[in-house]
Amino acid sequence: MEVVNNRLKVGDKVKPFVQTGSYGGALKPDSIIIHYTAGPDAKGDGSQTVGFLKGAKVSAHMVVGANGSVTQMVDFNRKAYHAGKSAYGNKVGYNSYAIGIEICNPGSLTKKGDGYVTWWNEKKTKPIYVPADKIYEGKHRNYPKTPMMFWHKFTQEQIDTVFEICETLCKTFEIEEILGHEEIAPGRKSDPGPAFPLDKLRDTFIKKIEITCWAASKYIKKDTSDSYGNGFIDAKTLNLRASDSTTADILLKGHKGKRVNIIEEKGDWYQIKVEKTGSV
Repeated sequence: MEVVNNRLKVGDKVKPFVQTGSYGGALKPDSIIIHYTAGPDAKGDGSQTVGFLKGAKVSAHMVVGANGSVTQMVDFNRKAYHAGKSAYGNKVGYNSYAIGIEICNPGSLTKKGDGYVTWWNEKKTKPIYVPADKIYEGKHRNYPKTPMMFWHKFTQEQIDTVFEICETLCKTFEIEEILGHEEIAPGRKSDPGPAFPLDKLRDTFIKKIEITCWAASKYIKKDTSDSYGNGFIDAKTLNLRASDSTTADILLKGHKGKRVNIIEEKGDWYQIKVEKTGSV
């Protein structure tokens, strides 16, 4: 796959661009959010979801059908409305940071009689049961104390496509995080759920690194209460520099509450180590 002018280049898996009517202003993406649609995919190509999103108030950058095809609906440099009320780490409101990928998948399943059904079959007198080979049994990361639940499996074609999309996006943009909707809106959202290999996806393309840098000591508070670091940043944003000088190169921006390891004190400066995530 390839990104050309903020769109996936049409090809084997990539269908022609379909513009949604719901999108926002400029976006410089540093995150990817994985969703499931919790809806049907009658033709297996995502067209049912694409048709819905063309006129909906919500939107996503891409829709991945059961057959592994992908339809882009919002340019990567424009906001899509997929995250809603959301927060993770130092960020609030992920529509302003993230590219959203919707995967056509029914989500959680309900026990009915001798089998399991999707939510839209639950109240039918003659429901269509989900075949046994398409059912995944697992616990959700947000509800570790609840009994095992049942979920609709993702197709291997979908999983392969999402991995390929994320690889392409990580090569094109400075992606720092790959997260599930469930992680940025816990208690409100459960997608993509345990049937999707989210941790494997993240571990494949995102890694943690430690950067050694310098920061003005008045903006660093000492604190040993956390498992990482012996201090934290106490400023909305803070320039973390290559040396103890205001003219030194800025290596990255630190945000309020970010944990740090204080290594050395030199005048009005601390030499610190900061954990940073980013694409491999």
